[in-house]
Amino acid sequence: MADNKISDSAWTLLTSFHEANEAVVKHMVAAQERNRKIAENFFTEGMQILKANQKAVEDMVTAQERSVQHTQRFFTEGMEVLKANQAAAQSLQAAQERNESPGCCTDHYPREFQAGSADDRSDVANCQAAG
Repeated sequence: MADNKISDSAWTLLTSFHEANEAVVKHMVAAQERNRKIAENFFTEGMQILKANQKAVEDMVTAQERSVQHTQRFFTEGMEVLKANQAAAQSLQAAQERNESPGCCTDHYPREFQAGSADDRSDVANCQAAG
């Protein structure tokens, strides 16, 4: 009978250890599952962030390329305008030089002015002598 009590006590102790171990294992499995979910969420969200960053960088590069194109077009068109202005200025200068021939003073004054007062006639004569 004493052996029976010892066996029963040993069995109870063994069962109690077994149940305690089961509880620990269940707790560890649950903790491991939580950790797996956290890690999975971390990597999933991390990949989403990386994809969003990649998209933002692609958009930024596209915008920068557009900006470079606009800048190049601005300077190209600006140079064309400057060249056209230079050509117009040179044409105007050539026209002025043609108009500034030796007889320019009398050619540019109206008849009334040429036949005006003595002071006016002396101005015309001075211009003609200088030319």
